[in-house]
Amino acid sequence: MPPAFNSESDDLTPIIWPLRSFAFGSFDPADKYELQLGHRYGRFVLQLDRRNAEFGLLHRFEDSDAFIAQYPDDQPVSFPAVWSIAVCFRLNGTCKKVCVQLPNSQVDLEFEESEYAQTFVVTLKSLASTSLMLYEVPS
Repeated sequence: MPPAFNSESDDLTPIIWPLRSFAFGSFDPADKYELQLGHRYGRFVLQLDRRNAEFGLLHRFEDSDAFIAQYPDDQPVSFPAVWSIAVCFRLNGTCKKVCVQLPNSQVDLEFEESEYAQTFVVTLKSLASTSLMLYEVPS
């Protein structure tokens, strides 16, 4: 399981969470970027760049090569933690989905394991602004 971010650590090694699905877009349904992430040609992971507190979607291949995912307009699929306004999740130990509200869009994540979702929420909470709102959905 990926470790949660520790702000007192000097370690700048990226934290990686394996993903099952990823959706990112504005509130206009026609402007949504969605991936059902398969393992046919490698796997997709969410990576935290600790140096600048930014999350990015990476496509990792079996031979350890990795490329940052891009939108159709060639912009990287990423968001800074400080842009996060709210996060919605279930902390029941079995849910793998997390939604992150950004100023003009939303990121929907489904992790491969529920523990990954939990460590992501803890990490995001430690990096986002103090006004980040946490919404725990009842089981």
